[in-house]
Amino acid sequence: MNALNALLNRRALQVYIEGPASVEPYSTNTWLAVASYGSPPYTYRWYWNGQFVGTGATYTAQAGEPDFQLRVEVTDAAAATVSAGGTILVSCVPTTDPACPI
Repeated sequence: MNALNALLNRRALQVYIEGPASVEPYSTNTWLAVASYGSPPYTYRWYWNGQFVGTGATYTAQAGEPDFQLRVEVTDAAAATVSAGGTILVSCVPTTDPACPI
């Protein structure tokens, strides 16, 4: 009965991304996928503007100039898959970047 209760009470796999939503041009940044529930262990697949770019719970990249889409797809041991992501804004800060146009 305990196994049945555990199965019935199991929550669905969830994921969200921690990291900057706005970055400076050509800066190096790291994002972390935080997965919970479902059936660990988890596998991670990262996508930049729809193109596969890496695996693992963290993703580090250097931003270019245009804004970009960042998405992570997480799959658990039971083959459930979820994703999270959004647009990362690329903008410079004149007070910290002398190359930034005012």
